[in-house]
Amino acid sequence: MREIKFRAYDRKANAMFPVHKLEWHKLSNVLTHLSGVDVHDKDSDFYGDVAYGGHLDKMTGKPGEPQVKRFELMQYTGMKDKNGKEIYEGDILTAESYPFQDDGQYNYHGVIEWIDCGAAFYMTKHLVNPNKRGISDGISEPIDEGLEEFVVIGNIYEYPQLLAGDSK
Repeated sequence: MREIKFRAYDRKANAMFPVHKLEWHKLSNVLTHLSGVDVHDKDSDFYGDVAYGGHLDKMTGKPGEPQVKRFELMQYTGMKDKNGKEIYEGDILTAESYPFQDDGQYNYHGVIEWIDCGAAFYMTKHLVNPNKRGISDGISEPIDEGLEEFVVIGNIYEYPQLLAGDSK
């Protein structure tokens, strides 16, 4: 059975943190609140003095600019990469094999997503080599195993530039 756990990205604090508590509205059964501690924060004493969290529908943004959702919640897939790192929704993965690499150059990176109609986690290929045609760009495939050859190189919130062309 797969371990169920979450992490969240706080756009205002620009921090990724493990989620330790989720709260639902009693009547509507809507997830309303999350909280967690970033044990990697330089000011953390590993006991919770650097806490993040808030209502999931909380918005953030600069005055005069469009407001965006402050928190992004990501679920653990139950799988690990070849280095033993846990793989979550929003993670960017790559591999040394074709079509991800060819002649020592990255062609594609994969992004882990939950796709409702498939009720599963999928990896969607994103072309990162502008010198390739990219016939696999945007192709999503369900994942249930076989990610042992892949490495997590970042996530879409902290490292969106990894999905831009000329990624190394």
